[in-house]
Amino acid sequence: MEDKKVELGATVRDTVSGFAGVVIGITTFLHGCLRAGVQPPVDKDGKLPDAVWFDVPQLRVTPAAKHATSGRDLGGPMVSMPTRNMPG
Repeated sequence: MEDKKVELGATVRDTVSGFAGVVIGITTFLHGCLRAGVQPPVDKDGKLPDAVWFDVPQLRVTPAAKHATSGRDLGGPMVSMPTRNMPG
């Protein structure tokens, strides 16, 4: 089976612990360590458990549907700083 790319919205499982959920964030550290935040589903009591961060190489994409993240403005850096008329 071909490994699929771990990306935002993908459903993944950690190969070490078996922890599973949806990738909610991906971080690259200064020396190249790539980590993904994985959010598990709501528990039986209706509470949302905390997300856990894993090294990306130990995650495997599971054959679940990717959660929609495209087509919406998700925010992020501005192209240019806002300007306003300053009294002068």
